[in-house]
Amino acid sequence: MLVSLKVDNLKSSTKAPLDLVCVIDHSGSMSGVIDHSGNMSGEKMELVKNTFNYLLKYLGDNDRLSIVIFDHRASRLVPLMRTTEQNKTEILNKIKTVHAEGGTNINLGMQHAFKVLNQRRYKNPVSSIFLLSDGLAHNAQNKIKKSLQDMKVPEDVIINTFGFGNDHDPQLMNDIADLRDGNFYFIKELDTVDEAFVDCLGGLLSVVGQNVMIKIKPEKSQVLSGVDIIKAYGDDSMWNKDGNNYITKLSTLISGVQKDFVLELSIPANSKELQDHEKNIIVASAEADITTLDGKHLMKKAELTITLLNEGEECKDDEEDDREVMKNFFRLKGALIMTEARKFADKRNYDDAKKKLQSFKEELENSFLKNEEFIKNLIRDINQAIENVNPIVYDQVGKHEMMENARAQMYQKSNLKSANCYQNSFQADMITTVKAMKSKK
Repeated sequence: MLVSLKVDNLKSSTKAPLDLVCVIDHSGSMSGVIDHSGNMSGEKMELVKNTFNYLLKYLGDNDRLSIVIFDHRASRLVPLMRTTEQNKTEILNKIKTVHAEGGTNINLGMQHAFKVLNQRRYKNPVSSIFLLSDGLAHNAQNKIKKSLQDMKVPEDVIINTFGFGNDHDPQLMNDIADLRDGNFYFIKELDTVDEAFVDCLGGLLSVVGQNVMIKIKPEKSQVLSGVDIIKAYGDDSMWNKDGNNYITKLSTLISGVQKDFVLELSIPANSKELQDHEKNIIVASAEADITTLDGKHLMKKAELTITLLNEGEECKDDEEDDREVMKNFFRLKGALIMTEARKFADKRNYDDAKKKLQSFKEELENSFLKNEEFIKNLIRDINQAIENVNPIVYDQVGKHEMMENARAQMYQKSNLKSANCYQNSFQADMITTVKAMKSKK
């Protein structure tokens, strides 16, 4: 069964104001980029600074921005201030003063961001942190998790992470994003950091609901008393079970984006001769509790009904599997297989990783959905993963790309690669504009 929560595309003029804290690594490793010839090919820090020219373009007078910088220390470069035209000039001038130096203490930088958000006298409806780092920080995800708890950071603060270059720890950045339902971007081509920031910002500026709880449960009837949900697909962290009910949560609902959940039902056999009024049976129901941006609760409900036929009644023999159900089944299966293949590769078992990926690729290519653009995209992801588990590639960029793509497919989060199918029209337009602005330079 498929449970879908779809949000219409709303006009960008209806967007809710945003509080955004950018936590920027300016440790010594941000001072430059080494190209394949071993030559210094520019400064990472300069690319990050230039990104704010594009970021500020999309923030209005009612949005607020703060910037925290960290190496082995941390400081608040820009307090939380409205992004008026005058303040934008001040912000850009302050960013120009930042230089790369020192070590890397991500947790300290994040603690400063938490303080910024906790000290607000009033809150904008949407709050987020952008964390950008190119380095390593041992056990930082657990330290940040403890800081979130100790500092009692509001649950609606979303943490998005950006791993800059191939020398960062993708597991670390993915885990930090997972703490607050954020996205993880692997910035492989360093000059696309602005596009990643804008893609993520476009999602935040499209938020129309928060703190969504979806409860899915089997329904009993006189005809079918033993209906049960036996499996919910996805990461373990995606689902909680309460008796026979499955519960999942979303931090935000984004305009023009659909969220899909796949579950497996067990439906018992029925030998009783049915009257016409008994043939349509509700076997499962779902309800979504959504908090609107003005603090009200909105409830949405849906039911899954099946039609039973008596023996001897005409039935369509060639009825095709539901396309949307199977597309999302393959999406989730692909995400899990990429994760399993990565675990094999972590143990240097590259052959088994490749076999698992190739087997799933064959399954996709032989499915009745093989000509769907969505499945073609998924096959491209799997082909990329097959390349990524080659020994030389894996440690350089393979692990990073597989982790980003698996997370994007699992949670239907956009990135700059094949998962741009999860962008809404506002995000797509923003990225097109940024690319056009860069091409003119």
